[in-house]
Amino acid sequence: MNHIAIDPRQSGISGDMLIGSLSDLFSCHDLVNAVIAKIVAFFPGIRANYRCIQTKKFGLSGTFLSQEIQADFPKSPVSTLLQMSRELARPLNLSSSAVSFVDKVFSTIIGVEAEIHGYDKNNREEMHFHELNSIDTLIDILGVAAIIDTCSSWESPVYGLPICYGSGRFKFSHGDFAVPGPAVTRLLVKENIPSVQIDDPHELATVTGVALYSKLVTNSLKSLPLHTKKKIGLGFGSQALDQRPNFLKTEIIDLEEGSVPSRAFDVNHDQIMVLESHLDDITGELLGATFENLANEQGVLDVSVYPLIMKKNRPGHCIRVLCTPDASQRVSKKIIETTGTLGVRHYLASRHTAVREVVTKVVKFGTSEYPVRVKIAKYEGKAVSVKPEFDDLMHISRLTGEPITSIQKRILSEIEMSKVFYDQ
Repeated sequence: MNHIAIDPRQSGISGDMLIGSLSDLFSCHDLVNAVIAKIVAFFPGIRANYRCIQTKKFGLSGTFLSQEIQADFPKSPVSTLLQMSRELARPLNLSSSAVSFVDKVFSTIIGVEAEIHGYDKNNREEMHFHELNSIDTLIDILGVAAIIDTCSSWESPVYGLPICYGSGRFKFSHGDFAVPGPAVTRLLVKENIPSVQIDDPHELATVTGVALYSKLVTNSLKSLPLHTKKKIGLGFGSQALDQRPNFLKTEIIDLEEGSVPSRAFDVNHDQIMVLESHLDDITGELLGATFENLANEQGVLDVSVYPLIMKKNRPGHCIRVLCTPDASQRVSKKIIETTGTLGVRHYLASRHTAVREVVTKVVKFGTSEYPVRVKIAKYEGKAVSVKPEFDDLMHISRLTGEPITSIQKRILSEIEMSKVFYDQ
């Protein structure tokens, strides 16, 4: 069977390199240039020149996305960028699967930005993408969606090889950082993506490139099994690297049926810290406030409190916090300072987790349409949980007067009928 394989081992991955490589693979330069033209024309105040062109670099034939921005759109909250992408879906004739893919990529970037900068990821009006706040981001994400929508199939597996990233340091709005930067590092960890560092002093893997890879690739492999190469596409990057040609390779490969497990990418393995402390002299008010403060602390995954009987038959409580390993010391300090406890136990725990993501579905009530975030959990390729965001259900209920349970049943029924979220 013929499938797409993405190979970022040469010099990393970025959004423009992925567009160039897929354009080269499918020989769809006219399609991509038409999509880009529609995106640029959608924003009257923008002056930008983009073009996907076939060229030769490093003695190789491939495709380069040339880009020049004279006037970008103003810095906007992520809610505005999301709205722009959804409004562009119609003139670009994107399918529901493509729109779902676009939402998944944006949600992935939103989650990472929220974790790094301490945002509430549900409060998108206050959240900004910093360097990603550009027409570049929309072109990269919508362009890739349009290529797969037209030239391939959303049901077909996509294989990904380890992502190569560079060394050295780079600067952006928050200061000077080692490569890979905080967002790329968090994405590699969160999405369980194999990677390899090379001795090249450049930022080779970008946030948009890694986010696109994570939502496009269904099977992440260290190496490809026995296969036949049918076609190769090269997408050139804009950086001039010191030690190697800068390109991303994609391939159409023929794999023997059953040679790799289906949806191997839908299982996560990671480690978390478990923090515990027993309390027998804390008031109900302070315990409640402590719970809320810890739940909002950066790096905290979950907080629980349960009653117990302590020494001298005193009633007490155990407060337990699950957090990322890098947050352990800071959260322990918070527990001690807030509760006055004399100590916090901590131990590392390994876990298997389903892949979790949030996509947006638009539902219609009467003559109005309402966006609803849907939380999906998958394990080994199967959807084990599909749940609409309760805050969105409450919002629709207040606006329409419909009972929350009726709205929830209708949304779940539409999801079940479409199979979109179950099959991607």
